[in-house]
Amino acid sequence: MEVKAYGRQHLRFATRLYELQWEMGLYFLHEHPEKATSWSNPVVAEVMKLKGVRKVTGHMCAFGMVQEDELGEGLSKKPTAFMSNCEGVLKRLNKKCSNDHRHILLVGGRARRAQVYPDELCREILLGLLDQMKSLKISNRTKLYANIAQFLKSDKQICS
Repeated sequence: MEVKAYGRQHLRFATRLYELQWEMGLYFLHEHPEKATSWSNPVVAEVMKLKGVRKVTGHMCAFGMVQEDELGEGLSKKPTAFMSNCEGVLKRLNKKCSNDHRHILLVGGRARRAQVYPDELCREILLGLLDQMKSLKISNRTKLYANIAQFLKSDKQICS
């Protein structure tokens, strides 16, 4: 199977899972680069029509995505779109560049390294989930909430 055909098949599978999660009242989070052609795919458009689903764009430099070039270490902007039915997560991921630093372009093999989420992004996703649970008044009754909150207090790396 060619790479693009496999990618489209994978996208159909993932969006079907999102639909099932939505139907069961569960949350999902989808991420792709802001300019990826997948955002215009009909299966993604169908998920976007579901009640409570929306898309935001965050800049990875705002979450501490670091790269290196000939001038040394710097941040990578990498505009990334997120689609979800979890408002708490979307609010935290809708974070833009502060424009007070230089950006390293994702060329020369750097794009592959930028596929790894920075810990700050993962932390914001978990905090957004906690925010969502608080807004639904379920934060004090679940072990999941307590486990996430405890994990975030630790010094453990989240994504790496």
